[in-house]
Amino acid sequence: MLLILVLSAIPSNLNGCAKNDCNTDVRFGMNEDYEYYMRCTRTLRNRGLFTADQSLRGVTAQYTRQNNAGTRYAYECPEERDYYPYWRSTPWKDIVVMTSDTSRCDFYKSESENVKSRFYCDPPSSYMNTPQVRTYLPITKEACEHIQPVEPGDSVLTDRGFDIAEDLVKNVSLNILPFLYGKAQYFLEDENETRKIVAVRIHVERAIL
Repeated sequence: MLLILVLSAIPSNLNGCAKNDCNTDVRFGMNEDYEYYMRCTRTLRNRGLFTADQSLRGVTAQYTRQNNAGTRYAYECPEERDYYPYWRSTPWKDIVVMTSDTSRCDFYKSESENVKSRFYCDPPSSYMNTPQVRTYLPITKEACEHIQPVEPGDSVLTDRGFDIAEDLVKNVSLNILPFLYGKAQYFLEDENETRKIVAVRIHVERAIL
């Protein structure tokens, strides 16, 4: 039996794109590219924005007051679409701002990305290509500098109740260790020994009873 899949929208998964490259698969047209949208879905939203009575269903930039469910429209980033001037880098060039309040024109001109550079957190490809991430990209330079991405060859420590095996980057090993080893307390020497086992520490817990 021949199974034919018909796509009605631009894919959000590389497997749905021709040759696994969504940036060259232009069957549905394209404005923003695939990486721009993926970075949007993995970047924390600006919590200083007014959300009115809306209950946002997520913590990333794809969820806004106007788009509380995070509905996807091609590869646009809802937060960037709904707020201007936007504080992160975008692929757009400003050509005109339509407003009834001309007193704000100087502000728009000075804050445009045409003349004012923007910061955004740009992690390694190993981070962006992970199916699911548990640490979202921050919106400040200081917080971004503290991200420690998991790279091939690293070893990740997790407790028994935190299964992340399917989320790991290829060639990253998973170590699931008991915390107490039958002891009544997890001592400092135990923690130090545990840290020697792994290159990247996701979760280390000391139990004090």
